[in-house]
Amino acid sequence: MTQTVSGFTVPAGSDPVSSIDDTLVTFAGEVRAAITAATEIPSQTGNSGKYLNTDGSASSWQTVDAVPQTLIDAKGDLIVGTADNTAARLPVGSNGQILVADSTQTAGVKWGAPAGGGGLVFIAGTSWSGSAGQSLNNCFSSTYENYRIVGRIKAASGSPTAHFRLRASGTDNSSSNYHSLYNYWSIAGTGDGTIRASASAQFILNTSASNGYIHFSIDVYSPFAAVETQMSTIGSEIYSSNFYASHGAGVFNGTTSFDGVTFFASGTNSTGEVRVYGYANS
Repeated sequence: MTQTVSGFTVPAGSDPVSSIDDTLVTFAGEVRAAITAATEIPSQTGNSGKYLNTDGSASSWQTVDAVPQTLIDAKGDLIVGTADNTAARLPVGSNGQILVADSTQTAGVKWGAPAGGGGLVFIAGTSWSGSAGQSLNNCFSSTYENYRIVGRIKAASGSPTAHFRLRASGTDNSSSNYHSLYNYWSIAGTGDGTIRASASAQFILNTSASNGYIHFSIDVYSPFAAVETQMSTIGSEIYSSNFYASHGAGVFNGTTSFDGVTFFASGTNSTGEVRVYGYANS
């Protein structure tokens, strides 16, 4: 008696594998299988790198359709389509950026700053304790035209005036081109006043009391552009158990392009923190 195994007739009770005629296999790695009844799959030529696939009624050699790991070079890389059946690597963007559709790009997308509705976008922040001043570099750029700085500062002693200067390439600009006006009012209705500073080496921020922080919000207009930089500020503080509110404005009378800012209290150390935000352009 005989038995049939994978289309081959072998003696009954014998080992099917050892009983198959060796001459049926020609190449190393060759597989013998049927596409349909009485029809074999060509098993070697042209099938390198493919795999044998079946749908339950027939079998065929298929191409391995996978993205190679070598396409990824670094942490955060994305794989994007550049055309039909074509993949490419998109390197990770900078911190805070989002993926934006852009048909002019080869990949059809790019990394960019968040936008929308004139909202504020966080750029950078810093804090300090008991130091003569604190600088924040590379917070102004061509990405945004105008900026808001929110923070607080407290002097180590006395009640000196708090100031800030504009910076370029890591260096304070202490030229006599700062002009600022600062008004303050007390809740008690006494001690109101005005501070004026013309041709100064810094902007006036507020009176920095040693018994409490002053809190402030500053709008800085066009600091990175080569035009006159202007600013406006509002603030509040508790000084000698009295609440004060303030408002100020100023201009840097020059066309320097600035990329940073420094905060300090006149003649003494200070403690504080600031956060810089960009106004979305649209």
